[in-house]
Amino acid sequence: MINNLPERQIIKIWYHQMLDRTELVTEEGRPIKIIYPGRINDDRGPDFRDAVIATKRGLLHGDIEIHVKSSSWLDHGHHQDPAYNGVILHAVMSADTETTNLQNGRSVPILAIHKYLNSPMSKLPNLIYPPATLAMPCRGAIEHLATDTVAKFLDSAGEERFLVKAGQFQADLAQMEAGQCLYQGIMGALGYSKNK
Repeated sequence: MINNLPERQIIKIWYHQMLDRTELVTEEGRPIKIIYPGRINDDRGPDFRDAVIATKRGLLHGDIEIHVKSSSWLDHGHHQDPAYNGVILHAVMSADTETTNLQNGRSVPILAIHKYLNSPMSKLPNLIYPPATLAMPCRGAIEHLATDTVAKFLDSAGEERFLVKAGQFQADLAQMEAGQCLYQGIMGALGYSKNK
């Protein structure tokens, strides 16, 4: 049953953190804690970006790749692709290999998530189809703050972001013509950063 779920369902399990997160242990026997599962990558490369996990060596920041079986890493050719060198954890439904090797020669731990599901496998398909509450770290924190406090914070963060962007445009204008600078800004804002 664990290998019958399609990869997109396992991605949903990871995204919504439907795991008993108290005592996660990699296939090598090392304990880890998921601080932030990452954001879904809608481009080429690993499934999740900017994840944070705690290990005995400290906090690791990087990417997470999801598969049904750990052997899919080799099947998909990720071991030869430098786009996957930022992976810090290979999360799989079941582990049928011992290691996950990156193109740069480094190896990353494998987490077999079927061991840590917080619901029985029989109920899992019903749980991942309906919309679930996002597992965002700050969501619960703002519920306890006054509306004007949240508004002031958002205004301040927005102004800071604007000033950073304006400073970047000034720096770019010193190195390129205005038309190219504007084109790059528009492409970045539209999410086409590769077309800059």
